[in-house]
Amino acid sequence: MTRPVPRATEAGFTLVEMMVVLAILVGVASVATVGLRPAANVRVAASTTTAVVTLLKLARIDAIQNGRRSNVTFDVTARTMGRDGTPPVAIAKGATLSVETAREAGGSGLSVIAFLPDGRSSGGRVDIGAGGEHRSITVDWLTGLIREEHHGATR
Repeated sequence: MTRPVPRATEAGFTLVEMMVVLAILVGVASVATVGLRPAANVRVAASTTTAVVTLLKLARIDAIQNGRRSNVTFDVTARTMGRDGTPPVAIAKGATLSVETAREAGGSGLSVIAFLPDGRSSGGRVDIGAGGEHRSITVDWLTGLIREEHHGATR
């Protein structure tokens, strides 16, 4: 008597197995994408904060070195900021800016922080947000020193 010879099974994946793997990959990718959004907010807030602090420090140095007042103007409506004698710089997309100053420029949404030749300033506070990320920059009116605070994510 002859016994039937078992046929070799074909190697590979079934359609159902492939669908399960794809579903798992889609789930992992969606979780990873949601997890990256806070990191993007941190980057936007950090880069905007760095740009504002740099602008303020350059204005203070300019006032002290040249012996004349130097202004930093924030136009929240147009989403720009700039120093005297330089073109305005756009505020990063995704960032929100709120400016409190002792002296308003009088225009719609214009705020000015002025630095004097002796290092003092008109003072002010710039709040920066991106998503849930929040940072503040404070300019001391008496000393003109610029202080940065990181408040982290707000929920």
